Amino acid sequence: MGISLIIAEVIPFLVLAVGVDNIFILVNEFETLDKSIDVDERIALTLKEVGPSITLSALSETVAFSLGAVVSMPAVNSFAGLSAVAVFVDFLMQITLFLTLLAADARRTEAKRLDCAPCVSMPQVEDAPVVIEDGFLKHFVRHYYSRFLLHPVTKVVVLIFFAFLFILFASLAPYIQLGLDQTVALPQDSYLIPYFADQISLLMVGVPVYFVISGGNVTGLETKQQMCAAYKDCNSLSVPNILVLESERPQVSTLALRPSIWLDDFLAWANPGNSMCCRLDRSGEPCYPENASPLCTTCYSTIEYNDMELGPEGMDFMDKLDFWLSSVPSQDCVRAGMAAYGTAIAKTADNTNVVALPHVPHRDPDPGAVHQCVRAGAAHLRRSHAQQPVCPVLPLHHLLHLL
Repeated sequence: MGISLIIAEVIPFLVLAVGVDNIFILVNEFETLDKSIDVDERIALTLKEVGPSITLSALSETVAFSLGAVVSMPAVNSFAGLSAVAVFVDFLMQITLFLTLLAADARRTEAKRLDCAPCVSMPQVEDAPVVIEDGFLKHFVRHYYSRFLLHPVTKVVVLIFFAFLFILFASLAPYIQLGLDQTVALPQDSYLIPYFADQISLLMVGVPVYFVISGGNVTGLETKQQMCAAYKDCNSLSVPNILVLESERPQVSTLALRPSIWLDDFLAWANPGNSMCCRLDRSGEPCYPENASPLCTTCYSTIEYNDMELGPEGMDFMDKLDFWLSSVPSQDCVRAGMAAYGTAIAKTADNTNVVALPHVPHRDPDPGAVHQCVRAGAAHLRRSHAQQPVCPVLPLHHLLHLL
């Protein structure tokens, strides 16, 4: 379990807040008891009165944080797990170590010893009768604040006021900017702050975003026309073409470059014009770029490929796709797909379709701007491809910035 800088800075204050709260409760109850009762008995009576409440409170907080520890996101998992342990250990120290110190301090007070020098005794004088009176805060709460709060007019005003706050905050919630500025976790004089500032102002490309489109069969002509961009048979409003149009509107979009479309690269690899890419030997086995045997010929003749509309279809498409994804790019064949798409493309269970994630980089590294742009781009795609649901997906490391 890793400990990030933010976790290391937040958890001590969390433990302090929980610990101080229970300590005030214990001390307040202990001080209200009759001083003539033995110290050990007063400690026992204190635990009897407030022990169940602070125990249930600590256990509830521990269980709540423990539930957060099962989340798969590393940052949340680490914070929740460490917080659960810290809160529970803090509670154990309150009902053991702190009560021991409280009892020792009470005995020091009864023995008339100085707090800063407990070995030094004060002169013994005859004790005057002790009259226990409420302090200022208790007196104010009991005689003034509680009466004011329970007045009928005050009740109505309080309800109206908080109802107004609820409506106000609910109406402003959609305008909250998502994101986490990385500089907030650094000291103001940190050498990393100029680095992050230069990264935002000087670098043109941020993180990629993946647009997942469900429905359709990419081995068929109609779906391929909606998924490609580099060929004359591609739909003018295909998914990549729409994303290209978005990238050409810098005033409203942060999409930086044209999308990386695996289908375009696959069709270019299968084209016999790239004579060292898609090749087979006489037995029909794949010939990879490093195999320079004269017995290897292109998968299709020029005439065969030109007769196809957007390359192979059906099972021939799936067979060539396996070949492409297992080919390593080289100087002779830069279109081979293993490096760029080996882990981004998967076949369905029945081996008849493809699951892929075409992506496009952003020019803006700010998480909030990227999030807004992604939603706008997805809305545009949904309007143009109503029959095929579109879902934008950000990489995990970028989702962490949005939290």
